Amino acid sequence: MKRQKLSEKRRWFALDRAKCFPDRVWFESMWGAWRSRATGSLYAREALYLTASGRWVLCCWSLLQGREPLWVETPPSAALRWLERVGYQEVADELRKPARRRGIVYEAVPALECVRLQAFEEAWSEGKGGEQ
Repeated sequence: MKRQKLSEKRRWFALDRAKCFPDRVWFESMWGAWRSRATGSLYAREALYLTASGRWVLCCWSLLQGREPLWVETPPSAALRWLERVGYQEVADELRKPARRRGIVYEAVPALECVRLQAFEEAWSEGKGGEQ
């Protein structure tokens, strides 16, 4: 497991278990360089990570030398806006859908137990009680 420490806090996340949404770029013919869709800059880039625990982490870095990358946790609303701005519209739409419950849903009292309880209540009301 590769740990990535966040810049502003004493927290970390498993980088190899996180889902990465890299920045998308477009070619700026006037400057002859690639421009970031996330920042609009020729030199600044960003990538968004969804951690295994469901947190969103934004990594910001510069193509210029001498600057360390910045790793910050971001709220889900800002992460959704980032996904839309960069071009991950289908991912943002999927995340906006209400969460579905997965797994087996158990009834509060299983049907067989309801039948047994009903038979016991009928026997009790007829005066048999616990006698057999």
